[in-house]
Amino acid sequence: MNILQTHIATVGVSAFAAQLGCSKQLVSHWRVGRQAPSPKMARRIEDATGGKVRASDIRPDIFIAAA
Repeated sequence: MNILQTHIATVGVSAFAAQLGCSKQLVSHWRVGRQAPSPKMARRIEDATGGKVRASDIRPDIFIAAA
């Protein structure tokens, strides 16, 4: 389970979707690993979690982790 999946399991699909302003179905796709968040959504997730889940954790193919 990755850090995003762990966060979703902790806060719940519905609550996280409401926090991000997206559908529960989209968050559920992330939770089961069916789909990765878009780069724009990865940034929104980082902001919404106060940096607990970083964009570079979610999309290391696009974002570089801070040293």
